Amino acid sequence: MAMKKVKQGIAAALAAALVLQGAPMPVQAASQDAGAAVQGETVPGPGIKGAAQKEAVGINVAYHTQDEIRAYIKNSGAGISDAVTFQENPVTEAPFGLGKLSNETLDSAVKMLNQIRYIAGIPYDVALDDSYNEKAQAASLVNYVNGKMTHYPTKPEGMADEMFALGESGAGSSNIAWGSSASWKLNRFIVMSWMEDGDSSNIDSVGHRRWLLNPSMKKTGFGLVNGVNGTYSAVYAFDRSGQAEHYGVMWPAQNMPTDYFNNKFPWSVSMGTEVDASAVAVTLTRASDGKVWNFSQSSADGAFYVNNDNYGQKGCIIFRPNDVAGYQDGDSYHVNITGLSGGDVSYTVNFFDLDVPGTGAASVDAVSVIPGITTVTAGNTQQFRESVTVQNGAAKTVTWSVEGNQSANTKISQAGLLTVAEDETAAILTVRATSTLDATKFGEASVSVVRKPSGTGNGGSNEDTNTDNPGTGDTDTKNPGTGDADTKNPGTGNTDTEKPTTSSTLPAKGKTYTVGVLKYKVTKSAAKNGTVTVTAPKKKNYRTITIPKTVKIGKYTFKVTSIASKAFKNNKNLKKAVIGDNVTTIGASAFEGDRQLTTVIIGKGVTKIESKAFKGDAKLATIKINTKKLKTVKKDAWKGIAKKAKFKVPKGKAKAYKSLLKKGGLPAKASVK
Repeated sequence: MAMKKVKQGIAAALAAALVLQGAPMPVQAASQDAGAAVQGETVPGPGIKGAAQKEAVGINVAYHTQDEIRAYIKNSGAGISDAVTFQENPVTEAPFGLGKLSNETLDSAVKMLNQIRYIAGIPYDVALDDSYNEKAQAASLVNYVNGKMTHYPTKPEGMADEMFALGESGAGSSNIAWGSSASWKLNRFIVMSWMEDGDSSNIDSVGHRRWLLNPSMKKTGFGLVNGVNGTYSAVYAFDRSGQAEHYGVMWPAQNMPTDYFNNKFPWSVSMGTEVDASAVAVTLTRASDGKVWNFSQSSADGAFYVNNDNYGQKGCIIFRPNDVAGYQDGDSYHVNITGLSGGDVSYTVNFFDLDVPGTGAASVDAVSVIPGITTVTAGNTQQFRESVTVQNGAAKTVTWSVEGNQSANTKISQAGLLTVAEDETAAILTVRATSTLDATKFGEASVSVVRKPSGTGNGGSNEDTNTDNPGTGDTDTKNPGTGDADTKNPGTGNTDTEKPTTSSTLPAKGKTYTVGVLKYKVTKSAAKNGTVTVTAPKKKNYRTITIPKTVKIGKYTFKVTSIASKAFKNNKNLKKAVIGDNVTTIGASAFEGDRQLTTVIIGKGVTKIESKAFKGDAKLATIKINTKKLKTVKKDAWKGIAKKAKFKVPKGKAKAYKSLLKKGGLPAKASVK
């Protein structure tokens, strides 16, 4: 098939490009680099906070001190949370329009990429290319319209051949990503998604990271489309127009900002030549306590992989140590790698906080709790830690609290140590870390409590943790050439947290579970094809509610088929509701009295809207109805909504639906098109 030929052609081109580079040789650092090339010499380290810098051997990257990195990032001016704006807004319906990111957003993104490359000690003069921007933007649009993140998209109905060809080419030659919220930032994708690559589908290759750290990249382009389908983004990855002979490109780098790395990130070193996985061995030593982790193909104290595919540079050694709660300012680790054909590699990584003051006010971007999901036996303890992303030197301090406990003896200290009382009867606890600067910024962790068996000895520290980090982002990312397996990358944003049941227990009919920001009642209990109804939000302060197609409770997936009566009634903050495609019934008074509600998007499966469903929603002016199956609209369903409300309905349904909606109190001046 043609697609297969394209894929094979790409692989061949990549292999040829690597062959043309030749074997890496020691070279002097490029003139743009402030530090010296590291090649078997001791590097002086002004501005280093951490252990004394040891001799670095077997690598050829520029060395930058902590003060130089701080100065470069400050002068760059780009931040992880920089706003996304458009010069031309994308049009996501036929006849479609690519849209174009603003010059400010594109400039910030390429500066962020060059920050990463400066820290890593490789050429940091990557420039924007208009043709690459257009390809990345087209890739983002096609994936957004299709609602699927893939390097091999299908043509959306109504899209011009030329536009689709551009998107198809861009998707096949770019790192791509999806975030569940429309508020995802492009720079956050760069730093906390593509550069992380720590999920189960990407950790064995860290392909996104290697494309961004490809020393010979000289040009790139960015694209992004956001809306009710979330945020789809792309960065063009296949450029090799630069000249570079760097090898031993590592992440974390020798001086590493904690703001750009956490314990979800694997460590990686790309040698530029093929590595014998059976021969290589890695030793990681922490300076503070002398703790050692060993990694090899036969045994590893954590994750360990060697990947020789052509993602940027081949010969990538990947490892992630177990039992590291996080990386703090002043932490220092020494890496020693043996079994390489070109000789051993040895270097030290010193972690530091950026604390780069900006021109704006100090602010908190996000707070997360690690671990995000865990299980604790009653009578035991669990240590949590916070991860706080800030702007302009804001305080990173938090206050800790625990909710849902039935025992007054279940407590959490202000150091994040949770003690679950022996008499605790609650099945689920919620641990929260709240910013001391901004109480609206907080992260949460879900704790499943296991009742203490009779005859159990004294409780100890809980060791069975899952270091997922819900509440800080839920994204899918793919790098070109890695196949179609979707990958979850928690780490940036503010999305749902799940409170799971015991994975082996089938949720019972009639029982209610909290998953993320919603409460669900099981209407059909089945290992396959089970169903639930949404009964209420977890809290009434959400501005946007998205009813998903399915929800996972423990290990079981249920279709979300209805919204219960009064589920969101009198919600004073709700502004937007998105209803999933498996919902068939919107219950009576489901959104009644939501006086701030302005936008509703109704999914493809809705057949019935019960009485007073949206009654009294005086600001509700935009209603998009995607279903072609709507049969019933009960009395007063739309009574009291905005007088000039605009309904957008499927093609050919305007006349029939207008008559149907009138039965539910459609305002006389409302339009149905």
